[in-house]
Amino acid sequence: MTDPITGFLGIMRKASALAPGEDQATDAVLRGKARLLILASDIGERQEERAERMLEGHSAQKLKLPLTKAELGNAIGLGQCAMLAVTDLGFARALMEKLKERFPNQYDAEAEELEKRFQKIEHRKTAKPGSRFKKR
Repeated sequence: MTDPITGFLGIMRKASALAPGEDQATDAVLRGKARLLILASDIGERQEERAERMLEGHSAQKLKLPLTKAELGNAIGLGQCAMLAVTDLGFARALMEKLKERFPNQYDAEAEELEKRFQKIEHRKTAKPGSRFKKR
């Protein structure tokens, strides 16, 4: 039986909601498109430090999964993948819910932060146009 996390990552890849690999993930973070930056459990120390520096000043959130580079790559149809970015907030939120179900209490802080971001975006969508910059 397929693991629900890896299966969902495959669905996200087919829906073009992922930027796989360090180059594409970096580009997504720097352009403000990334919602989550996912790292494999066996990522190298130098690569993880680069990811931390890359996230400084950007809105993406780092998430280390309990999947190796080979498992992460296999889930999205690549040989190996140390890092990828989730570019769709709805998919990021759904992935976080699946992680919370599978690993209770392990991803609570990350899920709470992502939910705050989701609520902020939803609030922006429902706010009246121009209401943010009212003339006084």
